[in-house]
Amino acid sequence: RPEDATGEDETVRAVEAGRPPQGAALWDRLRATAQELNRLLEPPAAADDDAPAQPAAAAGVIDFPVRQVDRMTLSVAAGGGAAELDEAVVDHLTFRRDWLDRNGLDPSQCTVVDVQGESMEPTLPEGCTILVDRARRRRRADGIFVVRTADGVVVKRAGKNASGAWLLISDHPAWEPAPWPRDAVVIGEVKWMGVTL
Repeated sequence: RPEDATGEDETVRAVEAGRPPQGAALWDRLRATAQELNRLLEPPAAADDDAPAQPAAAAGVIDFPVRQVDRMTLSVAAGGGAAELDEAVVDHLTFRRDWLDRNGLDPSQCTVVDVQGESMEPTLPEGCTILVDRARRRRRADGIFVVRTADGVVVKRAGKNASGAWLLISDHPAWEPAPWPRDAVVIGEVKWMGVTL
């Protein structure tokens, strides 16, 4: 059978022959597999604090370009509305550059904020972190947007009613759709969500 790009068949044959990869060869194989799966591979904890540090390649550290996105202090509301979006940067969240590029995201135009309230559950659980692309402010049906309204800043899905009028839609079934306010301003579109389990 043909060998794939990660050399999996070669490794399987070596294991079956009683010659599994060890040391740096093992970590090279694990690193290649992690890259194929788009995953990070953490180096193992040292068994002895006095043991010499391994080179990055041998330790299985994947070295790829990353970009930082500003994290703002405000939690946007999936409900009644939060205060104005605070421009103060309190932290940064790191994203892979190739992921940002694939999704057409310019980190200088993106903001990371937290979500308050349950009206966008189960899509956006309360307390989750979202990445907002401020370059994408044009409404589109079914997109999720951070919107500044007279009542504050909210995160809602954009939709239309039968007559074609725009609505602010909550994903939680207990929350009814609301008319899109005439003076509402789209801050940006939500393009990523992260949550701690």
